[in-house]
Amino acid sequence: MTHLRTKAALGLALAALLFAGGRQLLGSFAFHSAGHPPSPSSTSQTSTASRASSQQLAQLIISDGRPPVAGYIRTAYGQAWSDDVSVSGGHNGCDTNDILRRDAVTGTAVLKAGTHDCKVLSGKWISPYTGQPITQRSQVQIDHIVPLAESWRSGAYAWTADQRRNFANDPAELLAVDGESNQAKSDKAPQEWAPAIGRCRYAQRWVTVKSTYRLTVTTAERAALADLLRTC
Repeated sequence: MTHLRTKAALGLALAALLFAGGRQLLGSFAFHSAGHPPSPSSTSQTSTASRASSQQLAQLIISDGRPPVAGYIRTAYGQAWSDDVSVSGGHNGCDTNDILRRDAVTGTAVLKAGTHDCKVLSGKWISPYTGQPITQRSQVQIDHIVPLAESWRSGAYAWTADQRRNFANDPAELLAVDGESNQAKSDKAPQEWAPAIGRCRYAQRWVTVKSTYRLTVTTAERAALADLLRTC
């Protein structure tokens, strides 16, 4: 358990870097679309992160004979959005408000008074899966980068209840996205679904989570992730 928490902490640090890079990528995408190429520094950062992710991907264990998703139930990961966790943000009383606040466009999140800057009332978000703005809090959905059912198939079935609860509420595993993309993704792996934009960052985040939590990949999944990383 101590080793897993250490790995999770390292993964959170890398995921934070990738998340910041993801925001840069969306900006680069917009400039490139307007005829302006991304800056050399952002291109260099993306290339470095891509190489690191490719190395992580090569180290993941391949397992094609995994248990069926039929054994998965959501309650195996505890209640939805539990704050009783030992990952970042645990026991701060904010649950998914942490993600809403983190992923909101800078300066747009309106916080409820008296909640220690916790409860997000409104704001503006850019879905990393479409690049489209979301202006209503109710339209934002929190996506598990590696779906819980997928994590179950790739190793979480053997975890303790605490480990699964930590995974389900780890900020490094969560993103604020548009509802349509979240519903279309469901519990699909990268060979079955990938976002409309930001595919490089999506693959990097997926690999980081799987590496941090020592989850396995299938042959098809690994090939799809390698293809996505080549778009970086």
